[in-house]
Amino acid sequence: EPVLVCEQFQHINVAEAIISYETKLDYSIHRGGVDELTIRLPAEFRVTDVAGANIAKWEVKTADQAGQVLSVKLFSPAKDKYSLTIKTERFLQESQVKIPLSPISTDQVLRRIGLIGITYSPRRSVHLEDIKNLARVDTGQLPENLRSQPGVTAYRFITSDYSGTLAIQTTSPRITVDQLWMLGVDTDRLELRGKIHYKVE
Repeated sequence: EPVLVCEQFQHINVAEAIISYETKLDYSIHRGGVDELTIRLPAEFRVTDVAGANIAKWEVKTADQAGQVLSVKLFSPAKDKYSLTIKTERFLQESQVKIPLSPISTDQVLRRIGLIGITYSPRRSVHLEDIKNLARVDTGQLPENLRSQPGVTAYRFITSDYSGTLAIQTTSPRITVDQLWMLGVDTDRLELRGKIHYKVE
């Protein structure tokens, strides 16, 4: 039987109305080849695209509360190295919500390691709660296009039983005010004039 090792890179981006969840799987294949790959994905996200070389077809076989199983069949067996990219998404209508961060599990794989990068819109506040088997790491380990994004965080896992909770909220606006007032005194009346400048961030 072939021996597989899989390294993952997951990018979770929380926008105002949608969560984009992209996973790249880099397989190292030893002793032979494989012509079918099975990946267990979180139930909360819908699969929108699967990309890789030599793909004959892909399908989501089962989807329930425990998760969904993605099957990818290849035209010919992959050997040595193989990369697969899976795109999923979830619409975000709630002003605040907690979403479980469930493992993306690759079947038939001897060792699973990976990196998770989390980015989000300025209109959203995101942090990870109830962390298990996830280690916070320097964002310098992320791809260059993600490192400079504000609020970006990175986590590494070395086992397949990691977990956490994405706590998402709508960011409240920060408002500052600069005021200028003038009081005019006449013989028979008082006049108050004001100019108020708001800055909303």
